[in-house]
Amino acid sequence: TISLLASALAYPFMAGINMVGIRRAVDQPISFNEIFSHFGRALPLLITAIISMLLIYLGMFLLIIPGLYLAIAYMLAVPLVVERGLSPWQAMEASRKAISQHWFKVFGLFLLLGLITLIGVLPLGIGLIWAIPLFVISMGVLYRTIFGVRPLA
Repeated sequence: TISLLASALAYPFMAGINMVGIRRAVDQPISFNEIFSHFGRALPLLITAIISMLLIYLGMFLLIIPGLYLAIAYMLAVPLVVERGLSPWQAMEASRKAISQHWFKVFGLFLLLGLITLIGVLPLGIGLIWAIPLFVISMGVLYRTIFGVRPLA
């Protein structure tokens, strides 16, 4: 139950970080409060996380390739729940359909970002000062490129 509570708190926080990257990618104003402003969507975000993780684990169990495909394909589901207000399943399907058209490019992007993050960890984690913002903004640019971003209301 503690891990479920931790996930319920972590996903709205991660959604806020994703939204900071998305807002930065389209030159919209960013506030520190953006990181903490999505706790009202904790339940749909947690449902999105649970369903996608179950499907990814099932795919990994079925020969790894389907799980790897789904892990990449569902990368933009959380921002879709927050930015577009989609239901968990709608967000997962929209993310999967959009990323599937460019799956190898997106896989290459995340492979490169993963390597940069790994290299950032090596010197006592100091490189993460640059690697994590690069990762977050790259996710924002990917989201902007695929889905576009609605103007702030």
